Amino acid sequence: MSTNLNSAASKPGEGMLDIDLVQVAEDLSTVWVHGRDGSTVGRFSVQFGIDIHTTATQQLAGSSQCLHCTHEAPSHDDWLRFCQLVQDLHGISVPEELLGNEVFERRRQEQERRRLQRES
Repeated sequence: MSTNLNSAASKPGEGMLDIDLVQVAEDLSTVWVHGRDGSTVGRFSVQFGIDIHTTATQQLAGSSQCLHCTHEAPSHDDWLRFCQLVQDLHGISVPEELLGNEVFERRRQEQERRRLQRES
């Protein structure tokens, strides 16, 4: 269970722990990262790839939305790159150990099983 220190903060997001900014789907298929202003700034999907965006606050100030987006099934190396990019672009630490190689191997096996079913 994580602790959210936001209630004691003087500015939105101030005092929040990075773990409070990371949300993980129960089946480990998707990880969302939320900026300190509450907007979603990153999404990693084992099916759809990477989306890293500017914050809603930045967009309202005129920034473009997309910082790094892909639209293909990612690899474990892509996951590690996502974690690094979120750190570099937003200063939010996403624990690399959230998604191990087994998540990507399971996805690969599911795709292969579906392919074989279609062919039979």
